[in-house]
Amino acid sequence: SIATLNSTNTSTVNITNGTYTIGTSATFTHNLTTNGAGVILDLNGKPLTIAGNLTNTAGTISNAAAVTFNGTTAQTISFVTNQTFTDITSSNAMGVSITSGNHTISNSLTVSAGNLNVGSNLITLTSDATKTAYIAQSAGTMSGSMIIQRFVSARPTNYHDFSSPVAGTTIDDWDNELYMSIGAPNNVPGYPGGDGT
Repeated sequence: SIATLNSTNTSTVNITNGTYTIGTSATFTHNLTTNGAGVILDLNGKPLTIAGNLTNTAGTISNAAAVTFNGTTAQTISFVTNQTFTDITSSNAMGVSITSGNHTISNSLTVSAGNLNVGSNLITLTSDATKTAYIAQSAGTMSGSMIIQRFVSARPTNYHDFSSPVAGTTIDDWDNELYMSIGAPNNVPGYPGGDGT
């Protein structure tokens, strides 16, 4: 069956079978769950705003674009599979937690309020020749692990610019996380944190 979900959904929506497509931007004031093996929920690249939990225990959620979590009680993101999003915005002052699944974001991650807790899961901000995902300026906080990719085109060996996606850190801070190769012995004045050539 093919159905179109309403633009505003005021009850918990539990999809157990069929194929559903969001035709316009959609708002869910409660939970949205897919839990049927053959379920397909096509978000169709439309904005999705949800005040409850987003759960996929079975089935497929595709074409997730701008997804905003704006609840007033703590929310969870739980997926049995890994999910790709274009943009995620967390504006819930009570926080949003990823309880399962490793997810990728291809454009932006914004935490405008509360805490986005990745837990033992993983978020990857992707980067390729056409676009690099980023963490937008945010008033909220994030906890957990992330992979932040930076695309480097094929080129001969030479110097490359490397910059932090955060403000207020030092080379020495980065040195604790990865090998820093600069032309100076470790912690020489003017080159703090370098591991040498």
